[in-house]
Amino acid sequence: MNSERPVLRLSPGQGRRLRAGSPWVFSNEIAMRPESRRLEPGALVRLEGDDGTRFGTFMFNPHSLIAARLLDRDPAAVIDCWWLRNRLASAAELRARICDAPFHRLVHAEADRLPGLVIDRYGDAAVLSANTAGMDRLTPLIVQELTALLPLRAVVARNDSPVRRLEGLPETVELLRGAEAKAVVQEGGVRFPVDLIGG
Repeated sequence: MNSERPVLRLSPGQGRRLRAGSPWVFSNEIAMRPESRRLEPGALVRLEGDDGTRFGTFMFNPHSLIAARLLDRDPAAVIDCWWLRNRLASAAELRARICDAPFHRLVHAEADRLPGLVIDRYGDAAVLSANTAGMDRLTPLIVQELTALLPLRAVVARNDSPVRRLEGLPETVELLRGAEAKAVVQEGGVRFPVDLIGG
């Protein structure tokens, strides 16, 4: 299992929002012990209430106002390629049911149970934004599983949102997979060229 995963505890009296379904925990809701403050941004933790209630597996950033973000209700969840493939496949299946063409927001962060991750699909190209330290750390695995799931010619990281500063992350834009960061989008019978790096 994941018995070695660090345990993060809520301060006494906290946990009401989590029980109501919130996927976020703010820094003032956490009992910040010295060992918690030393954890790397994006570390996987098991979150517990002060009464021992287990809330699940979270990504933790001791330097962010939103300090913990829910990944899985299972406190022993293994966050690996299979877990990620499952989440990406669920998002892709939903879009396939509601979208006529492969030009859409493929992943919308917490709505797809991938906190801080946004992926836009432009036919055979995708642009991802990892807006949390945890998703930033998972980016190589995200690209691996995304390209295994979909026939993508190019994957671009547009990590230029000011939100990344709140997580202590640099702003960057780069081509992660493929030779060319361009795509063609079709809407209403009209084709539009898209520069995935320049915007």
